[in-house]
Amino acid sequence: MTASTAAITASRSPDDSRFAELISPVTTAIKRDKRLVKGRGKRLVFALVAVVIAAALAASLFVLPVKSWFQQRDDLARKRNELAVLSNANAQLAADVNRLQTPDGIKEAARQEVGYVGVGEQRISVLATPDAPVALPAGWPYDAITQIVADQDNPVQKLLDSLKIDDPVGAVPVHLFNGTFGTLCVGLFAVDKITGAATGNGLFYGGGMTLLMAQLKGMVSVGVYTLAVSAIFWLAIKYTIGLRVSKEEEIEGLDIGEHGQEAYVGFTPPISARPAAEVV
Repeated sequence: MTASTAAITASRSPDDSRFAELISPVTTAIKRDKRLVKGRGKRLVFALVAVVIAAALAASLFVLPVKSWFQQRDDLARKRNELAVLSNANAQLAADVNRLQTPDGIKEAARQEVGYVGVGEQRISVLATPDAPVALPAGWPYDAITQIVADQDNPVQKLLDSLKIDDPVGAVPVHLFNGTFGTLCVGLFAVDKITGAATGNGLFYGGGMTLLMAQLKGMVSVGVYTLAVSAIFWLAIKYTIGLRVSKEEEIEGLDIGEHGQEAYVGFTPPISARPAAEVV
């Protein structure tokens, strides 16, 4: 130790000496045999691992929050657009509701939805309807079928009237009896592949009873199922909420009671314009 070093050491205070003792383990180089990672290659690997850990820590602290912020901003913009669309739809629905509360709005909705036509108006088709044949060709078996269909409606309607079954539009003769007769006609008059489909020939064209029996089985099966299921539902309605309407509503027509307007304008006078004996 030189004289100057000795003088500096002697001039130090006890506190400085104490501080030097405390930091000496940090400032003093670690001996080789006491190092945790020995060798240049291992120290390099350790340094790389430390860099990766530092980068991951930096990403978790800075990169990921920024990315999440951008994603939340995009989601918020998308939600705002969806809210604007829903607000516009809600405003349009509110305008439509307000419109339907006016007489003009009700009439316009009736024209668009159910094709309502006012008194003195006429519905005009925009597209021309194609011409369809209204009569069957002449000759066998068309003449016989036409005659049967034409003659059976009147007796069936008289039968319904005698049984006191209300059918003012003739639905039973037209749909039930004509539908049944048409189903049987397939088994009687069918010609195989005349429409491009293989049906087999009917009874009058050499096919025997095969096709006719198939049509009969189908007709009976549908009839039995329809009657059974309909009876269950009609009886359930009858004994729960009721099936018949009042006498006045029955006379005036369900068009007024259910829909508030006449289906056939001027067809039926209101109850107030009829004699009392006719209503009771």
